Amino acid sequence: MNQHIHLGNALYERYVTQEKFLGKSLNYWEMYIRSTDVNRTLISAYSNLIGMYYGRTEAVPNKNYPNNTRWPGQLVPFPVHSVARDTDYAGDPLAPNCPRLYWLLDKSKETPEYIKLRKDNQIRWNALQKFLDWLTEVCGEEVDLIRLWDIRDATFIERLYNMKTPFDNSTYQKMAEIDDKVAVIEDGLGLTPVDGIDFAIETPKVKGGPMLWTMLDNFDLK
Repeated sequence: MNQHIHLGNALYERYVTQEKFLGKSLNYWEMYIRSTDVNRTLISAYSNLIGMYYGRTEAVPNKNYPNNTRWPGQLVPFPVHSVARDTDYAGDPLAPNCPRLYWLLDKSKETPEYIKLRKDNQIRWNALQKFLDWLTEVCGEEVDLIRLWDIRDATFIERLYNMKTPFDNSTYQKMAEIDDKVAVIEDGLGLTPVDGIDFAIETPKVKGGPMLWTMLDNFDLK
């Protein structure tokens, strides 16, 4: 949250003070705040808004915020929008209800690169599955290759802030090594086309296209 407050302040200085792209007060017609439907990202969005406009925007009791002793002084509320994760194709590149994405992921397993990866690591494959099963037991929810990045990301943050983590350094490095290889395949990079499918083109379309077009549409509406 503290980092996002600093980021919000930097955004204010850039787009309000320097560029004058945004007004000095919160305006529903100027900004539309969008977040994924996850506690962490929603809180990040609100923290950004506080960093940008708290103590700067017009703040008149009973006009911009309620005149109530239990309401934080001068805190002007502003909506943060989200959609259900299952259909959040713009915010979540791995939204579970995207048939095209998971068809491409399955299709990528037919590439020579993936087959070679399996063959070269066949001896280690059983050990890998045992490792994933162990992670599942430790985390209390299923961890497969697709979700490994989630555990790696959380562990990275815990290590960064010297928080307690169930994984030692060697386990973390093993997660990182496996996840890096999976990420290359997931992003369609360096894969031979199969049945005319160029993964380096089609996969980014699905994973990044919705966010790009959402931004472009918002530019047009502006």
